[in-house]
Amino acid sequence: MEVKVKVPADDVDWKRFLDKAVELKRFELELERSRSLQRVVLEMLASKSRLSEEQAKSLSKLVNKGLAKRYK
Repeated sequence: MEVKVKVPADDVDWKRFLDKAVELKRFELELERSRSLQRVVLEMLASKSRLSEEQAKSLSKLVNKGLAKRYK
């Protein structure tokens, strides 16, 4: 796997930047593999959501269609 990142040439703490980038990519990969982790993340997002019930249902339909297409 290769990760490419473009950042400004200003003073950058590269070690900290790269550590954070690797940590985020690792979390992303783990999230893709773990249904329980996906559920936890979605529940956290939903608990702070300001969506109406109708908006949430509409979003749910879009997500379901996307997942069905992805795993077809």
